[in-house]
Amino acid sequence: MAYAIVFMRLGSGGNAIEPNTKAPGFRDFHNRIWAGGVNLANDERKLEYGKVHMNRLLQNLRTARFREAL
Repeated sequence: MAYAIVFMRLGSGGNAIEPNTKAPGFRDFHNRIWAGGVNLANDERKLEYGKVHMNRLLQNLRTARFREAL
């Protein structure tokens, strides 16, 4: 959750964030970072990175494993 909040805040520049924009998959985005295809110095990429992490968090919160842990 921390990555999502920090990167969405940094990438937005204090502007409102459009909630309905698509973000790439978690694994795909990280593979592109490792391959040098993504530069997180760009505000748009920071925002995208935050959304990738937010989507992953939401996915994990919906799993049976999470419900069982509660």
